Amino acid sequence: MVSKRILITYWNHRFYIKQGHAYLVKEEKSHFSFHAFKTIIRKGFKGLCLTVLTPYMLSKKYNVRKTSIIRLGKQAPIRDVWLHKQNPTVLSPTDPGRLVHLIKEFTTKNKESVVLLDALEYLIIHNGFSMVVKVITDINELIMVNKSILFVPINPKAFSEKELALLERNFEIINLKR
Repeated sequence: MVSKRILITYWNHRFYIKQGHAYLVKEEKSHFSFHAFKTIIRKGFKGLCLTVLTPYMLSKKYNVRKTSIIRLGKQAPIRDVWLHKQNPTVLSPTDPGRLVHLIKEFTTKNKESVVLLDALEYLIIHNGFSMVVKVITDINELIMVNKSILFVPINPKAFSEKELALLERNFEIINLKR
């Protein structure tokens, strides 16, 4: 299979995104990451979004629809239970092994896939930095092997220099500064 390169334009930025690569997106909010995620889905890729936001909030804030959503949290909010025929899939943030397994299933099943992990800081709060770095290493391997695309937005202000350096070793870096 030939890896695709996808052009993402955002404000005055242009990025070529490649299959089999993981991208650490340095941005205060996740606007670029969701924009890139939706752009790639419109190109025919299957999307998996892992987030602390509810499906209702995702559709309102980022217009994310027609994609698999796994909410990291303890329970489904009542509003989403009433708005959706099925409860959204909720995964405990303290079960990183299950997170890796779900990403493996998704990227193996969907040969052209994009994954957005919009909850790295949340995972770190619940599991510690070193555990999450191990999980990210496993996820990156899955992304490379299955020729998927991974976006992980982070707010650089939430990390020490040492932590940023350790994270950056596992990713291609997209640094957004307007």
